[in-house]
Amino acid sequence: MHARSRARRLLGVSALVVGLAAACGPEGGESSETSAITGAEALTSSTGEASTSSTSAAADDASGGASSSSSSSSSGGDEGTTAVDPGYCGDKIVQEGEECDEGSGNSATGSCLPGCVLNVCGDGILEKGVEECDLGEDNDDNWKCTSACKTNVCGDGLRIKYIEECDEGEANSDEGPCTTLCTKNVCGDGFVNKGVEECDDGGRKRGDGCSEDCEREQVTFLTKELFTGDLGGIAGADAKCQEAAKLGGYLPWPGEKFTYKAWLAAPGCAPADRFPPADRPYRRVDSNEVASSFADLTDGNLDLWNVCSETHSCLVGEDDLPVWTGVKPDGKNGPDLASSTCNFWTLDGDFFFGKLGNARYRDPRWSMWTDKGSWVAQGCNTPAHLYCIQIDCLAYPEYCEPDYCGG
Repeated sequence: MHARSRARRLLGVSALVVGLAAACGPEGGESSETSAITGAEALTSSTGEASTSSTSAAADDASGGASSSSSSSSSGGDEGTTAVDPGYCGDKIVQEGEECDEGSGNSATGSCLPGCVLNVCGDGILEKGVEECDLGEDNDDNWKCTSACKTNVCGDGLRIKYIEECDEGEANSDEGPCTTLCTKNVCGDGFVNKGVEECDDGGRKRGDGCSEDCEREQVTFLTKELFTGDLGGIAGADAKCQEAAKLGGYLPWPGEKFTYKAWLAAPGCAPADRFPPADRPYRRVDSNEVASSFADLTDGNLDLWNVCSETHSCLVGEDDLPVWTGVKPDGKNGPDLASSTCNFWTLDGDFFFGKLGNARYRDPRWSMWTDKGSWVAQGCNTPAHLYCIQIDCLAYPEYCEPDYCGG
């Protein structure tokens, strides 16, 4: 009897606890675990005999309840859900639909444009520091901006249509077919096309040392000025010819390409040895030919009167045009040289004489003026002209030396 009474008391306590749990349900804030304790569990606990199956069921129930509660909490409704940020151009993140994104570095002149589009050659937008130019669809290797967005310049091997006549890149040369200015090397441009032109003085006319076909020629002129027999020797006479060519304004200046020497007898060196045996024409400054070659010049007769000066004035109206020479028509020195050349062109006294040529003649008298069979001479104090002949120093460099004497 005693044992039954004790059990009844325990059941009463259990029922009380269950009642309180029911009264204090979810709104009361009590744990649902308390309500899960049954009278049997309490009874078993009071007797010290735990039921394994009952405990496991309770545990499973408790676990299921917690899991159910958690699942309900995380999936219940739209409230508390965080939206995914879609991003934007300029956030430094390359997203779908963007080719690039450099954030604040996006620029109208940079590698990534403000619309998150790559700046590429051919889009018509200049990428600073990378592209030299960009004309979009007009980029062309034959135009101002190449297909590689490089500025088309002379020497790059790409010809700019309508602007450059040619462009052979590193092969451009002022001595080749395409000059360093990207122009075709033609006669008259001042550039000698090696192997094609003999000369090119920047013009196309005869009578200035380089013919209209860019072939070398020798210019011969009669000095406008007259001089006494004291010419300062042969060197002084040559210097007077060179000075006349410079001051005349129509002829190349003496230098590396050309020089001028006087047609005068000289001790130990006649004009036949002082001038090269050129096979090129000798022309007056008005472009008319005096002789076709040195051999023609010294055959005794000229093709035309040698009467034109360095200033292009041709003295055709003069009766006599005396010229200091002392030279026979074949280019050899005359006899009695000292007494017929004003003592080798160093004296101007009236007791000394120099022999003459006459420019008004085309026959042998052009160099050896004779009258009644005698070579005409005059006092060294009486002035006369000089014949000056150009020498091509590129073709005959040794003859351009002041004291050179061939033969």
